[in-house]
Amino acid sequence: RIVDYNACLLDGPDLRGALLDQERMLDDSVKSMKRVIDSFNRVRETGLSHSEALLAFGRAISELGAGSSDSTDAGKPSSSVGALKAEREMASFFVQLSQDLEYIEEARRRWLQNSQRLFVDELNSQRAKIKAFLSDTRREYYEETRRFYHNQERALAKAAPQERDMDMERIEYFGRTYEYVKALQFRQAMNKSRFFEIIASLQSVWKCFYQECNDNLGDREQQMHHMNKSVMLFNSSVESAEKELDENKQQLLSSQLLPASLRTSSGQHEGYLLLAQKKLGIPTSWQRCYCTLTLESRHISLQPYSPANPAGSSAAAAPISGVVSSVTEDTSSGRKFTFEVATIEGRSLLLQAYSNSNFRAWVQALSGQRGSVSDEQLPGQADADRLIACLRALESRGLQEEGLYRVEGQNREVEELLQSFVLGGSPCNLETVGERVLSTCIKRYLKRLPQPLLTFDFVEYLINSSDPANDSQSHRPLAKLRDRLSTDKLPAVNRRLLAELLQHLRRVADQSAANRMPADNLAMVFAPTLCWPRQMNLQSVQLCAVEGKQLLLVLMQKAEELLPDLFQSEASPTDDAASPSSDVESRAPVLRQASGDDIIESANKSSSFGRGGSRLHRAGQLAFSLADGPRCCAKTLYPCRADAEGDLSFNADELVYDVHRIDGVEGWCCGVIGGRRGIIPLNYVQML
Repeated sequence: RIVDYNACLLDGPDLRGALLDQERMLDDSVKSMKRVIDSFNRVRETGLSHSEALLAFGRAISELGAGSSDSTDAGKPSSSVGALKAEREMASFFVQLSQDLEYIEEARRRWLQNSQRLFVDELNSQRAKIKAFLSDTRREYYEETRRFYHNQERALAKAAPQERDMDMERIEYFGRTYEYVKALQFRQAMNKSRFFEIIASLQSVWKCFYQECNDNLGDREQQMHHMNKSVMLFNSSVESAEKELDENKQQLLSSQLLPASLRTSSGQHEGYLLLAQKKLGIPTSWQRCYCTLTLESRHISLQPYSPANPAGSSAAAAPISGVVSSVTEDTSSGRKFTFEVATIEGRSLLLQAYSNSNFRAWVQALSGQRGSVSDEQLPGQADADRLIACLRALESRGLQEEGLYRVEGQNREVEELLQSFVLGGSPCNLETVGERVLSTCIKRYLKRLPQPLLTFDFVEYLINSSDPANDSQSHRPLAKLRDRLSTDKLPAVNRRLLAELLQHLRRVADQSAANRMPADNLAMVFAPTLCWPRQMNLQSVQLCAVEGKQLLLVLMQKAEELLPDLFQSEASPTDDAASPSSDVESRAPVLRQASGDDIIESANKSSSFGRGGSRLHRAGQLAFSLADGPRCCAKTLYPCRADAEGDLSFNADELVYDVHRIDGVEGWCCGVIGGRRGIIPLNYVQML
């Protein structure tokens, strides 16, 4: 079973069962290591015995060769001299063979000695660490679990439980459970990595042995190189998963008050409740049960369960179940947070929640009210517009910032920009905001969305269609990806933001010589930002890190094929017909922009950067229309100061986006520099 870190909030049977599975896997790995060590010891003993036999064989051959070379050439006929020479050569071969065998067996002995040190001793050390973890850390955690639930129930038995103390204790216990789950999984993950490293060291010694024996291990060298890359990627994904899980923990703790029950994505309300055991209608004892309420059918199930003893709880009594007919607040038991549930089967259940907020949540859910659950919200259109403004501001001056998106800005400034401008809509002059603050704000906004920009459905498809034997996205046909990114699968705002982001990342990668952020680095940085799983567990987070990186590389390379309605090629049929050489130049596709009328209307309005817009004109024309054809990017060659309303002032070596010729006006074009749209002389720019 897979561990869902979010389930630490409830500490339910599924989490405990998954923990038992993980602990059993660690126990099994200790036993497997013992079997491997025993097997290698038999190999070592056999190898030493084999070496002694070969050395004896070599000495016998050497003695045979020495005996055949005792005679001399003196007084022998020429034919005999020739025969004796051949005998000497054969004797020399025997001696050389004996020496070769001695050299090989000496190398074998060194291999076995080094293997004992690098393999057996290291593997025994790894076994000892795992056994210590299982014996000490596991024992301490389950002791804390018993104390926590005992304290909670003892507090609930009082007439006036101290909710604040109980909530603080619950927060502390949640943190301990989360850390134990993480420690358990990371111990399992790093155990795999360490086991590989030990085996790799054994193979290295083995390789040296065979190289000394003049054996070609070229194929194994390539295999080792590939495995080393795979392990580096594995370790990188583990580090990325650890960071993601730590961030997830902080988000779960951000409310300062952990819920004792939770509305799940499968339409259920789950959590622990205490069930009264009655005699003659009077509560005599209270039993902890894990309660599951299906909201649609109002079916309730209570399973007696003890998180402190999950193995013993698996053999507990059958769950109590029924369909809820009514729920009423209880005042007769003398306890707080109690309510009575009646089922259509005629059963009456007296239940106690763990806090007042938990009590209200359960009563609301049992009454059929769903107002307490907020739907997952998509990015807002206004928020998306302001985020795109941040992208444009960053492109106007920050594309050459070294470590862009890898190095983060000051947290206070990032939060201020995110909360006041992007989410709050307050006016902001983005030209005064630092490049790293802008880049960090962009990443943080995307990461804090209720669901990934690509949506959970897409991420689940990504995980379910992963191919461990293929480290690229070639096993996912472009047609399948295009369908997943279509308008009926991905919301319009998400698609627009994705297209803008892909185009932006292309521009960042184009400046990688200066910013040291090529496409591969950008994909590694943005993969966790655009792809995270619905269920937070180590395996799915690792898969998202690896698969998300490869997917993002494909999206950046094939954006015009995967989002054809949002991208267009820079080369048009008209241009191809007019210019025979146009098919030789390779031009990158750009985002499809709004129509000419829309651009003019937008240019006439005040921009979000605080600069007043005006009606563009040239040579007395107060309005113009943009010519049909491609929009592209350009770089300014010389500085220019505007001498008429609607012109743009700029310096040399600035980037101009969305460049388009103007109908009826020769030598002039329309473009955007630093978020400002206006008219630019064509002889002052170079098309890119």
